[in-house]
Amino acid sequence: MAVTLMDDDIDIFAQAARFFAHDYHERGMVKWQGYYLSDHTEDVHKNQLAAAQAATRQRMPEMDLAAITALLFDAYGRHEIVHVQQNFSATDGVVPEIITGLVTGYTESAVIIGNAHIPLDQLWWASK
Repeated sequence: MAVTLMDDDIDIFAQAARFFAHDYHERGMVKWQGYYLSDHTEDVHKNQLAAAQAATRQRMPEMDLAAITALLFDAYGRHEIVHVQQNFSATDGVVPEIITGLVTGYTESAVIIGNAHIPLDQLWWASK
């Protein structure tokens, strides 16, 4: 079965072709700029917030490794949440964040708090 086009159909196609050839102007990336701007603004805000929090962190008082391991072992047995801070600073002098979570295990040289493996020789402070 063959389809035949009427003169009215050809006029509609001709009008559409003329519109897209002469009148329609593609905006290209302009239509996406608002999306990129909002994502960029949100990302900048998150980075500024993280930097402000990092700048206000304080180094906790140093504890003896034996006291830290005793506290962590007790928390492990009682399924209590602990807070630890590591003994290093970033190259820009930012104090490391306090890691909070359950003690989920030990290895020969590290403690596992949540999903973080923290070497025992890098422990600085701990609390329940």
